[in-house]
Amino acid sequence: MTFIVRRARPDEYRDIGQLTLAGFGHLEPGGSLPDGERLALLLDAEGRDQQGVLLVAEGTDGVLLGTASVFPHTVP
Repeated sequence: MTFIVRRARPDEYRDIGQLTLAGFGHLEPGGSLPDGERLALLLDAEGRDQQGVLLVAEGTDGVLLGTASVFPHTVP
């Protein structure tokens, strides 16, 4: 699979937060959401980008890697 690593764009922060949450297994069957403070931290891609360079990987189709497996199970 070919993919591109690049800096995240502000319009992707919500999706990146969801990917981060999913990456820790919280959206898996039987998983549970973390407490409010931890949930806010995981979803705060903008905050992570402000602290350093937030990178993402996207396929040649322009879709962030991992989003297809996450997005029926998003957290508001």
